Amino acid sequence: MSQQKMHTLEAIPENAEKHLHKCPVESCGHEVILSPAPMGKRDGGANKWRQTVTPDGEIVRELLAVRAPNSCWCGAPLPGAQEVNFDLSEFEVQVPCSAAPLTEKPMEVSV
Repeated sequence: MSQQKMHTLEAIPENAEKHLHKCPVESCGHEVILSPAPMGKRDGGANKWRQTVTPDGEIVRELLAVRAPNSCWCGAPLPGAQEVNFDLSEFEVQVPCSAAPLTEKPMEVSV
């Protein structure tokens, strides 16, 4: 069994209103702006969709990627109130990781 590279995500500063996180997974690199969640609200994950046309001419939504709660698009954990240590053997890397974001600006997530 090969040794995986360990990644450490520093805790988000306690009084931070917003925190820019860049995913450390080499094949990903997504940037996420994290902010404190309103009381009782948690990150519910996200989906990326695009509209496409079927051979019959019907317009449908095509699912491009799924982001699990408190995770990056590649599956790596997002930082939180405490330091997070992980290696790539702890989760299934989503390939492709949707490495080409649909927009150039970082997405915003409440944690």
